[in-house]
Amino acid sequence: MKDLEVIGLSKVFKVKEKEKGIKGSLKNIIKPKYKEIKAVDNISFSVEKGEILAFIGPNGARKVYNNKNVNRYIAKYRRKY
Repeated sequence: MKDLEVIGLSKVFKVKEKEKGIKGSLKNIIKPKYKEIKAVDNISFSVEKGEILAFIGPNGARKVYNNKNVNRYIAKYRRKY
């Protein structure tokens, strides 16, 4: 029996693009430009009862972000039942 199943988890952040110099700084204040960064792209997994879940990867691989999302999901689930 699956205790937790995550299908197609994705997250995109908008980040301001910085331009060089004083003129670029003023332009960013008036009309900022943004670029999108994919933090997580289409992650799917399931966890059976009694299993331990761990994320392994290099620095900057969004392991903490994934852990926070899984913990939020578990907390919501526990409040409902």
